[in-house]
Amino acid sequence: MQSSFTKDLAVGAIFETEVKEYLNMVHEDCTYYHVDGYFTQYDLICDHCNISIECKHDKKSIYTGNFVFERSLFEKSTATYVAYKHCWVSYDAETHEPIGKASGIIWLFNRLSLVNRAQQYMQNNHRNFIKGGDFINGKQNEMLIVPIEDLPLWFNGTYKIIDTKFNKRGI
Repeated sequence: MQSSFTKDLAVGAIFETEVKEYLNMVHEDCTYYHVDGYFTQYDLICDHCNISIECKHDKKSIYTGNFVFERSLFEKSTATYVAYKHCWVSYDAETHEPIGKASGIIWLFNRLSLVNRAQQYMQNNHRNFIKGGDFINGKQNEMLIVPIEDLPLWFNGTYKIIDTKFNKRGI
């Protein structure tokens, strides 16, 4: 039987390929490459501009109204907090349709800005990381939950929204 983690990796690989194809289409001067297999340092890299990207697909955020930023996965730092990546991409499609056809939004964040804002957000809003998500060998993820409507103020221009098809929330 396939574990939830293994299934999530398979869905993630599809999403990473779609992000790569989308970025290659909109950035004609760059070519992004996908890193095959389970590679913890980044998912995509552009050899021309040397930008590395971490991709996340958050299929629940469209229902919860929240974005989840993982800090640790089974007591190890997640991709968001590892210093090898320049950008963090999150896609919150309601269904898994190809990018450009789905009704979700792609959020493109500077990774260091994301980490710094997470720390500031926790201090200013008296929030802490919580445990949740995947549960393996008695260990769970550590994450910060942020209301989607807080993201534009939270990042104050250090993010980019790539609207795919239409924007349901009017952000």
